[in-house]
Amino acid sequence: MTAQPMVIACPCGGHSFTLAADTLPVGGRAAFTCPACGLRRTCVRTERGVVVDDRPTPDLAAGPLPQPPVSPASPPTPEQASMARPAEALPLPVADELPLPSPVPPAVRIALALVGDSDWAAALERALPPGWHVLCPGTANQALADFLALAPGVVLLDAGEAGRAVRAAADALPGRSREALALLALVPSPEAEAMAAFAHSADAVLDNRDVGTKAERLQAALARIAALPSLFTGARA
Repeated sequence: MTAQPMVIACPCGGHSFTLAADTLPVGGRAAFTCPACGLRRTCVRTERGVVVDDRPTPDLAAGPLPQPPVSPASPPTPEQASMARPAEALPLPVADELPLPSPVPPAVRIALALVGDSDWAAALERALPPGWHVLCPGTANQALADFLALAPGVVLLDAGEAGRAVRAAADALPGRSREALALLALVPSPEAEAMAAFAHSADAVLDNRDVGTKAERLQAALARIAALPSLFTGARA
């Protein structure tokens, strides 16, 4: 008998997507950024279904789960109401047009390498500490699916189709979600040019004409980004 797919719904009620039953094993954990409310959500697969931010989303074959009593909600603040509205300018395909996100090991942080040069992808793996998993999606749609569903903490991209698609998605993120992302762009420009990062909607740029010390340059760029103060809490997490 074929296992039923998993339906994962954001607690905001504005977005849901379906994963194949074997995509996330029991006990597996994944994260995604909801395009409706803009918040990063964490989901865990259990025997009875999927729990998103401690709220159950039942498997189709398991039957409904008992729901906790809901206390009367207070009226949302203007800021909360604004965050709950769907982003109107997302230049992205609808979820049904995207493939399933790439499978990842449990309990890891995700980085995307959207570059045509495999040496840069390997350098990103060397630059990141243990506990990170680097994905190299083969198509723009797969890159976009991974970006939206897995909420990577680091993205390294070039001017290819996958990089352009994910850069557009990153530009559409709300402030808190965008700040949690370190986006590095490979461009034919000296790394010292701060305006180059601004022009490419990136947190840092690296000159792709320089073929040496790739991992060390990536580490230095990530350290500079991590040292920046938070615009929302006063200190970057």
